Amino acid sequence: MQVAGAEVLVRETIRRLHDRIAPTIFCLDAVGRIGEELIAEGADVVCFNRRPGRDFGVSRKIARAVRERDIEVIHAHQYTPFFYSALAKPLCGFRPKLILTEHGRH
Repeated sequence: MQVAGAEVLVRETIRRLHDRIAPTIFCLDAVGRIGEELIAEGADVVCFNRRPGRDFGVSRKIARAVRERDIEVIHAHQYTPFFYSALAKPLCGFRPKLILTEHGRH
């Protein structure tokens, strides 16, 4: 989670809702500075280390993390995380609700 718009939005959302939700942050590529900040604050951060191109293994990893943590909602910030999360849903029995927030539109 490098310092960019969507990542800052995730950080601020987690900080503002920390007493109402038990967040898990999924990082497709790398934890980055913002991810390290959230880990230091006690957040559960999972990094999938996505390979270049379409890495369909990421969807399997997301599904496994969702099942292990009994996650109810995935809030994807941008289309790429939404793509991988949508592919993961059938592997989870379609359990988590999936929400997309396109960067710049809310």
